[in-house]
Amino acid sequence: MQEEEVECPNEEDGEEEMKETKNESGAKFPKLWSEEDEISLLSGYYEYQGIKAKSDIGGFYEFIKPRLLRNCVKQSQVSDKICRLKKKFMEHSSKFEHNTHNTPHLQTLFELSTKIWGSMVCSKFEVSNDLMCEEFDGFLFHEGVDVELLESERVRSMKRKFGEVQLCRSRFEYKQAKLAKNMERLKYDHYNRALVKFFP
Repeated sequence: MQEEEVECPNEEDGEEEMKETKNESGAKFPKLWSEEDEISLLSGYYEYQGIKAKSDIGGFYEFIKPRLLRNCVKQSQVSDKICRLKKKFMEHSSKFEHNTHNTPHLQTLFELSTKIWGSMVCSKFEVSNDLMCEEFDGFLFHEGVDVELLESERVRSMKRKFGEVQLCRSRFEYKQAKLAKNMERLKYDHYNRALVKFFP
């Protein structure tokens, strides 16, 4: 008997995975990213890096989509999942390396992640802020730029400009918050004077 095709519930772009939810009959929707698809994603990403001179999320999406069990995933979900797996590896690689109780799935993920990102060290480009490093890496990935193919001086220049933009944005948000606080103070003073005037 032919197996029924699993339909994908509607999701917002960039959501890593669906929570298990029940329909009216009580059946559960499976998670978007199964263990098999996580392995296929990293294995395909490693292979794609070897045949393409430049990182291209659009091209990789078309390359990997047929290999996934749930090939209804969106390009943004693939990109988000890659970033999450990379972040997990960069933050916890030492723990996974020395943990003798890893499941076979986690061990395979660690080995594939090491092949892909093991040589990437943020300090190579004089990065002193982990958060900025993470944001910069995500920016490059979404723009389809392979940092490994760029000269270190050019990467430093790009990172400096990226940091300047982030600083301007942070300064704007700070001033905006400060203005909002001042406006609240003005409203408070206004209502306070009105209260004293009408109810002395």
